[in-house]
Amino acid sequence: MEEIKELTDPQKAWMAGIIEIRGKIRFTNDSARKTNELVLQVRSTQTAVIRRLCEMTGTNISTQAARVIVVTNRRPCTQHCEEPHSHFSGEICENAVWSISGAGAGIVLHNLFPFFIEDNAGLRVVADNILSGLPHEGRGRSAVDQTIIRLRGLGWGVPDAAMKHFVGTPITRKDVAKVA
Repeated sequence: MEEIKELTDPQKAWMAGIIEIRGKIRFTNDSARKTNELVLQVRSTQTAVIRRLCEMTGTNISTQAARVIVVTNRRPCTQHCEEPHSHFSGEICENAVWSISGAGAGIVLHNLFPFFIEDNAGLRVVADNILSGLPHEGRGRSAVDQTIIRLRGLGWGVPDAAMKHFVGTPITRKDVAKVA
């Protein structure tokens, strides 16, 4: 993956446009996590777009398999239609997926706010909450610091709220074994 030396305003504007049109925010519900994690995602059949988003954020492309939507999975017409009509089953094509979560999502959103067409105050609050709620030390801080290092290396500006408890290059278990 080719590293971007510095993100330009046109690159940020392009990414903001893609996220504003195709982006979704969801929260994980993982029982192994202490808190739910915000995930910023874009799904598209345009693999080149998803690949570029991944390059800009240092993330990996993933895919969602094609699936069939069956009429029986939907509510019947008597519950949601004024006039009776026929429904048909359909197929959703395989999609490429870009996603970034936690501190990375907060940092990316923070950088893109000036480029969004709509001033979404709710989205700004979500990003600010992510950044203000980052762990100060201990469990989870290493992952936050690794994300900061990765995104800074790709040209993203890191807000002060994320840098507040930054300790530098995290020591992993593998590194500890080398020292011992």
